[in-house]
Amino acid sequence: MITVLLGPDNFSKRNYISSLADKNKAEMVDFAVDDIPAKLESFLEQDLFAKKKLFILESLPAGYEFNNDILDELADSANLIVFSLDKIDKRVANNKVLLFYKKAEVKEFPLPHGSELDSWIINREI
Repeated sequence: MITVLLGPDNFSKRNYISSLADKNKAEMVDFAVDDIPAKLESFLEQDLFAKKKLFILESLPAGYEFNNDILDELADSANLIVFSLDKIDKRVANNKVLLFYKKAEVKEFPLPHGSELDSWIINREI
């Protein structure tokens, strides 16, 4: 499963990721910008008795070329991949492949303003 989370609301994104991990009984693995593995195959590995893994990438990996074959492998693996990004340049061809991939779930998490902010705060207090 591939999920792309866009927007600056990191609190809501983190809650969404936690619920995704709980729902899939997956172990969360965070990757900072400099720690992202050099090969996509790293996200496909599964130990025999290990839990599913939910990989959280805080940036798009430099040098990775996304195409439908690679994305199919990632989407069909037992592990989950979450790209948690503030923004993405939708003009770049590589990014378009990821954003418009048919098996990827893309969710927006904008910062709330005005009355939306009041509702957001009330929902977080419950």
